[in-house]
Amino acid sequence: MPGLCLIIKSLPSNRWLLAAAAADFAVAALHIGIVLMGPSGYLYYGAADLARLAAQGSNAPAILTLLLALVFVVFGVYTLSEMGWGPRLPLSTAVVFGIASLYTLRGLILILDLLRLAAGAEYPIRQSVFSAAALVIGMIHFSGWILGWRLRSGAK
Repeated sequence: MPGLCLIIKSLPSNRWLLAAAAADFAVAALHIGIVLMGPSGYLYYGAADLARLAAQGSNAPAILTLLLALVFVVFGVYTLSEMGWGPRLPLSTAVVFGIASLYTLRGLILILDLLRLAAGAEYPIRQSVFSAAALVIGMIHFSGWILGWRLRSGAK
């Protein structure tokens, strides 16, 4: 994929934001996968109420999850915009800061997860992995946002 490498090397901003956008699109794809998996997918990823509704034949879990996938796609598009790929979207700097904050706040649930595990609670370790992943994605967004701000302002 030499063409893709040339595009990436010629981007005016940074690779942290590219990694952040890739993570946004991957999370969107994961949510689409959950819909395709059906009730077992909802259950595995910790949405027992949605699993129950999906098992009863309700379309609400699929609609809700696909809307959430769309939100993550919008996150990815805004992140790409912030790095200078495509048209500059309104408030992209503030929106990417908000995206980074949301992921990070979700990721900080890891503290509660670890406290539950330390207390010996029956708690799926995968939930801690999901929290850790959100925290890492939030930090990647923040790293890209900070570097992008420095590149735009000329700061070192």
